[in-house]
Amino acid sequence: MLGIRSASAADNPEVLNLAFGSPESFELTPFVIIEKTGKITLMNPKPDMGQGTFQSIPALIAEELEVSLDQVTIRQTGGEKAYGPSQISGGSYSVRSSYEPLRKVGASAREMLITAASKQWNVPVNECYAEQAQVIHKPCLLYTSDAADE
Repeated sequence: MLGIRSASAADNPEVLNLAFGSPESFELTPFVIIEKTGKITLMNPKPDMGQGTFQSIPALIAEELEVSLDQVTIRQTGGEKAYGPSQISGGSYSVRSSYEPLRKVGASAREMLITAASKQWNVPVNECYAEQAQVIHKPCLLYTSDAADE
């Protein structure tokens, strides 16, 4: 969940549910799933055949989302249409072909979380930013307990 709290009220956070009525999780994009517990799952559309794509592809999303790979669970896709037609491996092209589109996925998810937090706090979105799996309102030092619960 996205817990919102001030530095002085850390023991009593207000909770903002980003799952929008879902009993278990909210899919920000097909590649980014956030559970009510705060667990973040990133989907990897490129099969790993020893070239390291199991972590390098989700890392593209995680870097823009402002979370580290140790804060997420990575799941391999199984050919579902939602993840696109290029769920293949070969030619040392996985990272090069995924770099821009998956960074945009992570950046879009980050901006959705920042926007949701700014609305909850009733502050301008340009005063908020994401860092280390949290959304932070710089002037008031308000922050979320997880970057993934709106």
